[in-house]
Amino acid sequence: MLAHLKRATGGTSFDSADASIGHAAVRGAIIGYFAVLALVSALIFTTAGVGFGVALAVGAYVAIWGGPGWGGMVAAQMHADRLDAAERSAARHGAAEAHRSDGIAPGPGSSSAAEVKEGVR
Repeated sequence: MLAHLKRATGGTSFDSADASIGHAAVRGAIIGYFAVLALVSALIFTTAGVGFGVALAVGAYVAIWGGPGWGGMVAAQMHADRLDAAERSAARHGAAEAHRSDGIAPGPGSSSAAEVKEGVR
């Protein structure tokens, strides 16, 4: 699915959830690289007692192989969970609107049930 760019405003807007998950995965991969780099470098520097340059080099090696995959996977899953939660919330909200306790079912283009009751009186 294609993501379209709003060139006039400079912002971006996405037509699909797939495009937004892809962007979340890329951001997560970048963040994951730096998180693993910092974590592994700090652990090796403090526990092994090696020099900072060696610890940074080993951290960069581990981060290249593990950081982007881990970060992309976590970020994409978190984004998918948010989309799923929003869909469930919208479905619950739609079901609650359909079964109102006052017996007035909202129709397409109608206002809320309270406004309809006030208009009838």
